[in-house]
Amino acid sequence: MKHYCSLYFAILLLPLFSKAQLYQPGKVVNLKGDTISGLIEYSEWVNNPGFIHFKSDPNSAVQKLGPTNTRFFSVSVGHLAEFVAYAGPVSTDLTDADHLSAALDTSSKQDTIFLKVLQDGKNLKLFSYEDNQKNRFFIAPDLSHKPAELIYHAYLKSDETNGAGATVYQTDFKKQLYDAAVKSGTISPELKNLISKSDYNEQDLLQITGKINDISDGDLSKTNATKAKASHVHFAIAALGVIVVGMIVEFARVR
Repeated sequence: MKHYCSLYFAILLLPLFSKAQLYQPGKVVNLKGDTISGLIEYSEWVNNPGFIHFKSDPNSAVQKLGPTNTRFFSVSVGHLAEFVAYAGPVSTDLTDADHLSAALDTSSKQDTIFLKVLQDGKNLKLFSYEDNQKNRFFIAPDLSHKPAELIYHAYLKSDETNGAGATVYQTDFKKQLYDAAVKSGTISPELKNLISKSDYNEQDLLQITGKINDISDGDLSKTNATKAKASHVHFAIAALGVIVVGMIVEFARVR
C-alpha cells in the first residue's frame, strides 16, 4: 500500500511541478514604453503565441497580455526568446507543395500579432510568424521601423500541352534582401550569390541576414532563436521523471 501511495503522489506532482516551472524571468514593454520586469509563462511555442501570462512577482496576480497592449516581451531561457508586436498585413496564401492554388494568390489580412525575433542584428532584424497555415518572415532595419513581410508565393500553372501543373515561384524576398544589403553597405558578390540561391526558409534567411549584420558563423549558431539550451528547469523536470520511473520499477519488483 505504501508503494501505491508514493507512486500515485509522484505522478500527481509531475504535471504540477512542470506547470509551476513554466514561469521564467522576463520583461515586457507596454504601450507607454515602460519596461516591466517579472515572470512570463513560457514554452517552446511551435506557433507564435497570441498572448502571454505575466506576473510582476511570484505572488502577484496573473496578467494576460497581447500584442494590442504590449510592444515587446522577452524571456530569459538561455537563448534568444524575444517577441515584438506587429499590426499590419499578413499573407494568407498557401505555399505548401500539396496545397497550392491554380493561380497566383496574393491575398492577405490585417492582423495584430507577436513576431518572433530570429536575429537582432546591427543592420537588419529578422522575424518570423508561424501559425497553423504557414511560416512567414519579416525584416526591419531596426525596432523603430515597422517590419515588412518578405514576399514569397507559389502556385500551379497548367501546361497547355499536356495539362500538367508546373509550380511557379514568386521570390520577391530576394530583391528585398538585396536592397537591404545595398542600403547597409554590405553587398558583395558572395552575398549576392547567396541571396540568388536562397530558399524561403529560416536557415537560408538567417545566413543571409547574418552576412548583412556581419555576424560570424560561430556567433550565428550561438544566437539561434529556435535552439533551446538546457536549463535548470529541464534538469529538474527530468530528475522528477527519473524518480517516477524508478518508483514504478521498484513497485513492479516488490510485487
